[in-house]
Amino acid sequence: KQADVSVVALSGEAGGDLANINRWRGQLNLDPIAEAEASSQSQTITPAGRRMLLVDIVSRELLIDSRYKKRLIAAILTRGNRTWFFKMTGEGETVERAKPAFLRFLGSLRFQESPHEAADPS
Repeated sequence: KQADVSVVALSGEAGGDLANINRWRGQLNLDPIAEAEASSQSQTITPAGRRMLLVDIVSRELLIDSRYKKRLIAAILTRGNRTWFFKMTGEGETVERAKPAFLRFLGSLRFQESPHEAADPS
C-alpha cells in the first residue's frame, strides 16, 4: 500500500478553497458541499507559523482495488500571488499513518523569496 504526495503551485486563488475541497471530494466519489459546510470539512493549521487550510477526507466506497477506502489529506497555502497545494492520497490507513510525517513536512517547507513576496508575512 502506497501514498502519493504532490506539490503544485498555481497563480492567484486557483478557484478558491470551496472549489478545491469539492474537486477533491469528487475524486473520492463524495458529493459536493456548500460553503456553510466547508468549515466542518477543514481546519486551519499553522506549521512553521504559516497559515494553511487542512482538509482530511475519506471515501465511503472501496476505491482502491475494490478493497480499500481512499483518503486524501491536503493543505492549501496562499503565499504572495500563488496558491500552493500539498496533497497526499492513497489507501486510507496508510495515509492516516503517514499524516504526522506529512504535517512535519509542511512545517519544514522553505521558500526562496522573490521581490514581490518579500513583504508577505506568511
